[in-house]
Amino acid sequence: MPSRVFAESWVSIDIYRKHRRSVGPSFPSVSLIARHNYGGVFSLSCQLKKGEQEKMIKNVFMLPRMKGLGRGPLGPYMDGYVASLFERGYAHRTVMARLRGVCVLTLWMEETGKTLDSLNEGCLRRFCRKHASHPAIRWQGNVLPRDILEYLRKRDIIPAPPALSGISTSNELLIARFEKYLLEERGLQPSTVQSIVPKARMFLKQTLGKKDASPGKLKGKDVLNFATRYTRTKHPATAGRMASALRTFCRFLHRSGETQSDLSVAVPSVADWRLSKLPQHLNADDVNAMLQTCDRGTPLGKRDFAILLVLSRLGLRAGEVAYMRLQDIDWERGEIRVCGKSERQAQLPLPDDVGKAIVDYLVHGRAENGSPFVFLRLTAPYGGFAGPAGIGSVVQRALDRAGIEGYGGGAHLLRHTLAKRMLEEKFTLFEISEVLRHKDIKTTAIYAKLDTDTLHSLAQPWPGGVQ
Repeated sequence: MPSRVFAESWVSIDIYRKHRRSVGPSFPSVSLIARHNYGGVFSLSCQLKKGEQEKMIKNVFMLPRMKGLGRGPLGPYMDGYVASLFERGYAHRTVMARLRGVCVLTLWMEETGKTLDSLNEGCLRRFCRKHASHPAIRWQGNVLPRDILEYLRKRDIIPAPPALSGISTSNELLIARFEKYLLEERGLQPSTVQSIVPKARMFLKQTLGKKDASPGKLKGKDVLNFATRYTRTKHPATAGRMASALRTFCRFLHRSGETQSDLSVAVPSVADWRLSKLPQHLNADDVNAMLQTCDRGTPLGKRDFAILLVLSRLGLRAGEVAYMRLQDIDWERGEIRVCGKSERQAQLPLPDDVGKAIVDYLVHGRAENGSPFVFLRLTAPYGGFAGPAGIGSVVQRALDRAGIEGYGGGAHLLRHTLAKRMLEEKFTLFEISEVLRHKDIKTTAIYAKLDTDTLHSLAQPWPGGVQ
């Protein structure tokens, strides 16, 4: 506990139990109010597990004196900012570190005569560069600017950034238009767009340089030379993703009138045969071993068990599980709505064991914080997974706990496993394609290589016999 605390502070505590909902744990809701000696009133209402109220009281209100606390343009908003951090699940130590950074920021704004209207990304970049060696800024220089701006803008304390904020050159405007095109016209998922846009930006930077030349000057040889340089030292899969993103960008340039001809034809194909390898898969014992490693007596174990069961029984993609919402599950009809690639939606039956695992997590393991997503992170800030990588990490940790080595691919490993199991149960490729929701049957054809029994019956004898 800090040695220096506010001399004049009081805490009013009201603890009551909310009505139990059909979904979510029945945690008591705690309302806390404290008045500090700098004139502010701190109010916090949060969900706490039984027995944690006293711990929260000790940690929240034993605040050390800080230079700049309550001063400057940000002074009136510090209480609310601290409350928002606790509500999002951050630890006391992290909250205090963020608060110290805000104190340094508000003093700098006061000294330089800056107002809240001037607070934006550029202003905070200059602040972080100037105070890069300050202990309160050094370890959180990339987090603090984004965090404080998000808080102030959500509450309309400062205006939201205009569209294309911070974009000053024509090529940056072009990249912003390309991103909007991918999201709105192509209907791609944000995670997919985030993987394509940086590649387009790299292409413009390396072909047009820093002079912000017009894309209309691009020629086929520029595209070919860039693709050749990039793919020379890359893995075929990485090179293939760059080639795909480059074709998409070149088609956009032609479609938007930036180039007279479609330069996508100049992008070379990457020598990577899709059917050259067998898709990795697990056997039934390995899947059961992964499920058994989940400690279902803890919120983490309940969540991971439900995720692994959804992946192995329904064959969903990692992103489909990460962005699954509570409203997507129809409990009465026993169905689940899945939003797949290009926003294609499908209704899938919800198996009994999968439904029970999800209910167990929702009722006994999931914090009730207003998030629309089914599966939440257990570290601050509490909320849905940031992307598919989080679901892949759940699979990889389960593999490590079960001692299963030599496998990669994350969540897709269980998707391949489901396809292999369906082949063993004599489902056709068309039926597997429907379950996995493949747009093209050619995508499903790779699993035909796993059906070794059928392949043996099709194999022709070696001419002249085997010697």
